[in-house]
Amino acid sequence: MATALIIEDGSVVAGANSYVTAQEIVDYAALRGVTIANDEDQVDILAIKAMDYLNTLCYIGDLVEPGVQPLPWPRKCIEPGDTADDWVYTIPANLKTAQMQLGLDVFNGIELTPSGPKTAQMKRSKVGPIEREFFEISGVLGSVDEARLTVASAALAPLLCGHSAFTLTTIRV
Repeated sequence: MATALIIEDGSVVAGANSYVTAQEIVDYAALRGVTIANDEDQVDILAIKAMDYLNTLCYIGDLVEPGVQPLPWPRKCIEPGDTADDWVYTIPANLKTAQMQLGLDVFNGIELTPSGPKTAQMKRSKVGPIEREFFEISGVLGSVDEARLTVASAALAPLLCGHSAFTLTTIRV
């Protein structure tokens, strides 16, 4: 089963399905003390599963060639004032890092794009005079544990929609 990765280099490569090569994933894992057998078909699958996850995210900027490019990067107009004329289209290093880390996460057994039924169960919580009722949703669909994707999430943060250097969380009590 030859998967054959086609690497996007920023030039809107026809049929591209990855930002990194199989060897880059193997080398990335090795630097972290993890040995992934250099079976190209198996490593290609790790790369594709990582891309499946990356393709579900909302990124800043605009596609270079909407309707033509197969992947969400390269992008243009990422910084205020950028135009298509003055932007060099590249694949950000942190996007590549995220794909390699997500490939390693898949190798370690994390299912990045789970699917299946969800269930909801009524829960009740009471602390002193305050009582709260809510539904707790469990199941497979959309239940990837984001906390387990710390390295990839950190790499992706500046590339995602809604990213801001200043965030404020408001809690009403």
